[in-house]
Amino acid sequence: MNARRNHSRRRGFTLVELLQVVLLMAAFSVLATELFIMTMKASTQSVRRDELLGRVDSALAQLRRDVWSAEAITLQDGTLSLHRGKDELRWSSTAEGLTRLELPREQRRRWNKLPALTFELRGPQVIVHVGDGADDTVVLVSQVQLAGGTP
Repeated sequence: MNARRNHSRRRGFTLVELLQVVLLMAAFSVLATELFIMTMKASTQSVRRDELLGRVDSALAQLRRDVWSAEAITLQDGTLSLHRGKDELRWSSTAEGLTRLELPREQRRRWNKLPALTFELRGPQVIVHVGDGADDTVVLVSQVQLAGGTP
């Protein structure tokens, strides 16, 4: 009879064993949740970075076209002025973004939320420093000035 009692006791799990399983499942759930949150943050950051690169690329492509055909280039107080015939294009970078002003028509185009851009002028070359990093530079050249004439 004593053997029968021991046999009936061994059929289920003890409370301690059940608590251990619940604790393990809770730990795995926490880890899985953290992994999911980190993955979602990385995905969001990747999308934002791609959008930023697209805006920077768009602005630099327009600046490249403007510098390419500039007959005269001046730099004063951080504002880059490009002259083509009677037209003047002024490029300026502020904390809000990059602005291109076309004169005399007063047409303005703005690229918001870009990293800080600074301009440097070396003859027919415009050096654009992107952000605070010294390695992030773009060199643009006026082909009209290199050729020594007007387009």
